[in-house]
Amino acid sequence: MTVSLRHWTLPLILSLIVLGITALGDTGREALQYIGNHSDRLDVSYRWVTGHFTHIGWRHTGLNLMGLFSIWVMYGTVLRSRIVILFCLICAFGISLGFRLLSPNTAYYVGLSGVLHGLLALVAVYSLFLPYFGHSLALAPQVKWEEVIVILGLWAKIAYEQFIGAVPMTAALAGDTVVIQAHLYGACIGTVFAALLFMRSALRSKA
Repeated sequence: MTVSLRHWTLPLILSLIVLGITALGDTGREALQYIGNHSDRLDVSYRWVTGHFTHIGWRHTGLNLMGLFSIWVMYGTVLRSRIVILFCLICAFGISLGFRLLSPNTAYYVGLSGVLHGLLALVAVYSLFLPYFGHSLALAPQVKWEEVIVILGLWAKIAYEQFIGAVPMTAALAGDTVVIQAHLYGACIGTVFAALLFMRSALRSKA
């Protein structure tokens, strides 16, 4: 299947945004990172989102952009770009809300990894169960084992992080402490978002 240049527009634009923020250096990071113990209401309006597109440095940025393009290679045709954009914004804010409510000791956070875990959960779950929401739910489509492996691998990684700690070498590669809660919250949001998309499809089919 031939993929047009337009297919890569979204990840390229997102990459330019992330690279631009990284180019601002420490000044940009300090202005845009999520801060957990702030009292300024203005912070809530932008840091809860911008923190997820801000990185410690170029190595951290490159690592996350590699993840973004890997997901796009596998699942870039599954959802429309506007849905992906909406999800990324909701997921970023949702992870920050998770920090505030469930992980109040999170002093600060930067990085796209939480949103990437959410995006991978969303597209893998959506791709796996999409055949079951076709014209005939009575049919039993063949199980898509690739998606099963991806989903099991994702949740095995998250379980490892929650019970043992960050995957070895990830902190060294990122250049800072890995906030593993972001991965958990992101994956949960991605799974719920996929369920909501299926519910919307089901309601539309009955209309």
